[in-house]
Amino acid sequence: FEEQERPTTPDEMKRFRKTFTGKPGMRIQHWGSEPDPAPRPGEFVFGVKGEKGQGVGDLLGGHLEPTSMQAYQQMRAEAVYATSKKEPLGVSLDRKYQWPDTVKGDPKFRFGLQGAEVPEKAIDAIFPPEAPSLNVTMEQ
Repeated sequence: FEEQERPTTPDEMKRFRKTFTGKPGMRIQHWGSEPDPAPRPGEFVFGVKGEKGQGVGDLLGGHLEPTSMQAYQQMRAEAVYATSKKEPLGVSLDRKYQWPDTVKGDPKFRFGLQGAEVPEKAIDAIFPPEAPSLNVTMEQ
């Protein structure tokens, strides 16, 4: 019995085979894509190179500052929102509360109840020492 050499895969079928996975650094193109040339040359880049010292504001030009007409249109478009009336930019929300004079005049006034002078420990609040212990309740 003589071993024969295997025939090679035809070129039109090679793209469907996964025999190239072991080669490091090889670019793999999906077998479903057509073997068309790239639409642009490799050195093609989008955009325009600017000078190194220029910032974004210089590159954009006058587009950062709206014209008076654009500012008016923006103001009219924002006026439909309720927050533009309640909380205009730069001003905090004013609920127009009428506080009593005792609240306004006393700088040490605090809302709520006065707490204990010595705060209670959390463990005593969760497991009061005067409560029956777990052992006593299990014995009964």
